[in-house]
Amino acid sequence: MDLNDYDIEQLLSVNWDLSEDDLDNSDLENGLGSDDEIVYDINIDEPFEVINNEQLPVDNIIPDLDIEQLPTEIVQEDNANIFIPDCNVDVNILSISKRSSMRNKNNPLPQNFTKQTYKPPKKSPEFLNLKWKDGSFISPDQNLVFKEMPISENILYLDTPLQFFTYFFNEELMQNIVNETELYSIQTNVSKPINLSMIEFGRYLGILINASVFHVPNVRDYWSVELNFSQIADAMSLRRYETIRRFLHFNNNHTILIIKQYLPDKPHKWSYKLFVLCDDDGFSYKFEIFTGQENWEKFRLPNEPDLGASSNVVVRLTRNVPQNKSHKLYCDNYYTSIPLFEFLYQKGILALGTVRCNRIPNCELPNDKYIKNLKRGTSVDKVSSYGIAPLSLVLWKDNKVVTLLSTYCGKDPISVVKRYDKKMKTQIGVDCPFLIKEYNRHMGGVDLLDSHIGRYKIKIKSRKWYIRIFYHLLDMTVVNSWILYKRICKAKDIAPKFTLAGWRKDLAYTLCKIGEVRPKKGRPSTPLQNKITSTRPQSFRPSKDMRIDQTSHWPIRIDKRGRCKYPNCKGFTNNQCSKCAIYLCNNKSHTCFQSYHNK
Repeated sequence: MDLNDYDIEQLLSVNWDLSEDDLDNSDLENGLGSDDEIVYDINIDEPFEVINNEQLPVDNIIPDLDIEQLPTEIVQEDNANIFIPDCNVDVNILSISKRSSMRNKNNPLPQNFTKQTYKPPKKSPEFLNLKWKDGSFISPDQNLVFKEMPISENILYLDTPLQFFTYFFNEELMQNIVNETELYSIQTNVSKPINLSMIEFGRYLGILINASVFHVPNVRDYWSVELNFSQIADAMSLRRYETIRRFLHFNNNHTILIIKQYLPDKPHKWSYKLFVLCDDDGFSYKFEIFTGQENWEKFRLPNEPDLGASSNVVVRLTRNVPQNKSHKLYCDNYYTSIPLFEFLYQKGILALGTVRCNRIPNCELPNDKYIKNLKRGTSVDKVSSYGIAPLSLVLWKDNKVVTLLSTYCGKDPISVVKRYDKKMKTQIGVDCPFLIKEYNRHMGGVDLLDSHIGRYKIKIKSRKWYIRIFYHLLDMTVVNSWILYKRICKAKDIAPKFTLAGWRKDLAYTLCKIGEVRPKKGRPSTPLQNKITSTRPQSFRPSKDMRIDQTSHWPIRIDKRGRCKYPNCKGFTNNQCSKCAIYLCNNKSHTCFQSYHNK
């Protein structure tokens, strides 16, 4: 699920955000969204202004720049220079922490495991000697207008749910899982290899996706007499399903690492953490699973500095983001740091996020006792510079105090927001800094992704930790395919016909039916049972991918006549397709059966 640079640039049509949902949620009470959420977005056309009560020296705001390496415009306003990157597109980033109900087991370390101690980077003298002045950025609304880019032609051809799904979960990935599953079965018992085919693995995926929509108390109930679900039961036998689930594998056991960690702030203390690059539609572009090795030097590129544990995650997830396009990054206090914002600024990416006060050196902000007596809506604004990046720090009092750091905007222009006053028992107007509204406007992508997955998720239990991660990533892939489908429909100016539940059902049905149909075992059905099992809704139609797979479509003759389902054919026939179970003409004058399965 790692797109190339061209695909990412074409798909960036909304904001991205980055957050950890297990940390303090105090920002939610302030109307800021999750307390540790990172988002980043872009657009700038007009220069910034700086309003200074005490003017900063020009040399402290911006040093000499190489225009050829970093396309910029230097604007001089009130004796202060501000660096303005070019504007093209609007983007964002995000990282989430995914909970997973896992048993607390002491897994042995692999033989090739090497323990390394990470030493955090030393803070530079320039960082320790930062000087802050009273002042504010002004960012006009014209600078924040998103300029949407056209969608790539190599994506517009996608049509069916299966085509969208396999755009992400491609044949190469499926083949790798099949190979690793067969290898693990041989490692377990060399005399009984599993011999898994690609079509059979596709059906296994179809069963999992079906199980995310239709829930039963136990997975075996899908094959039970009382709760028999024919779409799953006909796709694969229970014994074969359990055999595949037993040997399902994704990597050689000799090379895996232990990635479970203790997270005291989570409901499930032992779980797994995922960092995901996502936009504000909930579309995830790139993900990284926490393994405890993130800060090892071997995972950093030669031109990437060591900025600390949380900041290094952002650096890796933004490697494919187009540089010098005036993108804006919105992040929460888990990630926000001055060295990170300066590094992003060098790449032409602007940033805004909540920040922890212990990460801001030499900045005298009001203490808690003084803030307690301040009027609601009061804000304090400071400006400084680090490297080539201008910095704006704003403290704002709402229900609680929140502090934000930005490289492109400040508290001005101030607007008024409505808040409920407990003493007056009515709505009152409260002054709200501009960067607060800007931050709120681009948050929520992580929560939306979790919401899409949470409504229809694979709830099949498993004691194996990697199976739960696989279920989550499979859910993420299905959500991605649905969001991309809606985006393509918007580009083509057509109304999407699938809800998320309908998308999952159609995709699962296609995966379960494509390829060879499993022959039914047991005694032949009685005529009455045949009538019951052949009854289908009038709107039933096989999916396109199933219809044209050229496998197991045989004409059969039945007693009851029915109208041909081929478009524009008004004839009646006794012929049905054995796999599609619909009426189709099949005679000398009408060859609807052949035409239906060839288009």
